[in-house]
Parts: sequence; C-alpha cells; structure tokens
Amino acid sequence: MDLHSIWTRWKVQTLIIVVFVAAFVGLVVTFHPGTAQILEEVNVEPTVAGNVNSLTMTCNATPTAGNVIFASIISSSTSGFPYVSSVVQTNVAWTQIINGSYQVSSVQYIGNCIWEGIVNSGAGTSISISFGNTNGVCVADAAEFSGVWTNTTADNIASSCGLSASVTTGTTSTLSQDNELCIGSIMCQSNVTSPTNGYNLIDGSLNQGSWSDSLLWLASSDTVGQSTGITVSSSDYYSGLIATFFAN
Repeated sequence: MDLHSIWTRWKVQTLIIVVFVAAFVGLVVTFHPGTAQILEEVNVEPTVAGNVNSLTMTCNATPTAGNVIFASIISSSTSGFPYVSSVVQTNVAWTQIINGSYQVSSVQYIGNCIWEGIVNSGAGTSISISFGNTNGVCVADAAEFSGVWTNTTADNIASSCGLSASVTTGTTSTLSQDNELCIGSIMCQSNVTSPTNGYNLIDGSLNQGSWSDSLLWLASSDTVGQSTGITVSSSDYYSGLIATFFAN
C-alpha cells in the first residue's frame, strides 16, 4: 500500500470516528475540516425585556473553559443613542468587539453590538447586561463556541445601517486566513428567517416590540470578505454588524 492510499484511508477513518462520537454524545456539531466547529448551537438562554436598564441571561449549561461566548445585544431609546455599559459573568472575560447605532427619527435611536466572552475555569451561568441611555427595547441573544482563538481580538469587522429593503451587516475586508469564525448581528424591523451567504441563524430571530435581534454565524473556508443579510418586502430601518475571529 503506497503512502497516498494510507493517508486517504486514515482521513476517511478519522472522519467516521468524529461523526460517530458526535452522534453518540448528542451534540450539534458541524464538521468542516480545518475550520471552526460550533460546540452547541445554543448554550445560552436568551432573555427579552423592554423598558429596562438591564437584562439577565441564564446559560442552559455551565460554559466550558477555553470556549468563547458571543452575544448580539440590541436596544432603543427616545432620547439619544443607547449603548451597553457592561456585560458581567463570573470567570468569563467579556469585551465589546463592535457597536453600531442609527438615528431613525428625532425621537427614535437604535443600537446593536457584538460582545465576546472568554470562558475560564469555574464560569458562572448568569450573564448580567447593563445598558445606558435606554428606555425602549432591550434584547440579547448569545451562543457558546469551541475552536476559537482566545488570545486575539477580531481579525475583521464591518457595519452597515440605514433604511433599505436589503438589510446587511456590511462586508469585511479580506480575511487573514481561511479558517475563521464569522459572527453577525442584525437589528431590524423584520424577523430574520433566511440569512444570505450560507450563514446560520442561532435560536431564531428574537422580536421585542417593533425590533428584532438576530445572531448569525459561519465557519469560513476561504479568505473572501464576509457579509450576510436579508431581503425584506419593504424598506426596514436597521443596524448590522459582523466580526471574524481566528479558529483553531
């Protein structure tokens, strides 16, 4: 048997073992050779509330050390741009990666952001989110991922906002490598159901009042600039964000 045959046989056997283990333990695993792998499609229970200054999210399970939690958080206000002032969780280091905002009218302001939480040993299951200048809608959605570098920040970010029938996150520049986890956040007036460019919608589109929050992801397989979005029946006010992260 030549070396090529041995290598081909080893790859096939390895793939069979990976698929069998994933099925046995009951995890939702998308296997892309050489790309980021999602550990569980949703490992954080979203909380939706309006007219508040804080939200509390409760994890479905204790986060695993070395994993990363990404959150899409939206808010609205009638008196200036709203923002997230902090995200706090025991033994999880949270950092805001990108935020976007848009003035819909003289009495309507919206904002969304992507936050990254690096999970350490002994992580808690309660996530507390505090807002500033918020007196309208507050929505948060999050998910835990494995296979993401924890010692670097985002490789690329992009944003888009406005009034359009083509709601988009904006498009990043060329990725530094083909092995990246791409995270999108869309705040708009319609529910997101079929995101473009092969992106996965986590936990559905969460709607509160007249605004929806959508967290999306894709494991890249090339270095092409990344974007996702939706087409709506009539123009929506929206704010879209995207960030890409190195994967193991």
